[in-house]
Parts: sequence; C-alpha cells; structure tokens
Amino acid sequence: MRLLEAGFSIYEPSHEKLRINHYMTQSRSCFLNFKQKSGTPMDLTSTPIMRTEEWWNEIDVNDVFDTSVENILILLRIFSNLLIISGYYLWNNL
Repeated sequence: MRLLEAGFSIYEPSHEKLRINHYMTQSRSCFLNFKQKSGTPMDLTSTPIMRTEEWWNEIDVNDVFDTSVENILILLRIFSNLLIISGYYLWNNL
C-alpha cells in the first residue's frame, strides 16, 4: 500500500480505470443516529441543518444496482484464499 501524505500521490497510477461508488448514507440506522443531525449549512456559520424524512425518502431509492464487482468476484475469492494460505505458510515457517 502506498501512503498518501497530501491530496495527491507522487507515484504513477497502477490502474487503468477507477470507479467511485458514493452513497449518501449507509443505512436507515446511520441516517437516524448521525446523518439526520449533521447537515452542513451553505454559509458554514449557521446551526447544522436537520435533515427531514423527505430527504431520506428521496435518497433511499436504490435505483441503480451495480453488478460490476460480479465480474471479478471469483478472482477476488481466489486471491483472498492465496493470501490466507501464503500467510499461514509464512507464519508456520518463520
């Protein structure tokens, strides 16, 4: 893993494509316990905005089902198992 010490990296990218999945909130529980009370006002000096049930209803639609990870799921499982096996081997052969 390459550590970032600023908002950019001195290294060349090691990928050809990048996908960012952004979710407004993780779950209903996260909304009720955190997100509902943490709205940021536009001028940043006012009291935080209390998000309403209407806000939740607008974002809780799951209107896109992303299947892109399914293309690499088997490879990820194989890679994960190889890491587990190699770690076990290294641990027992130190």
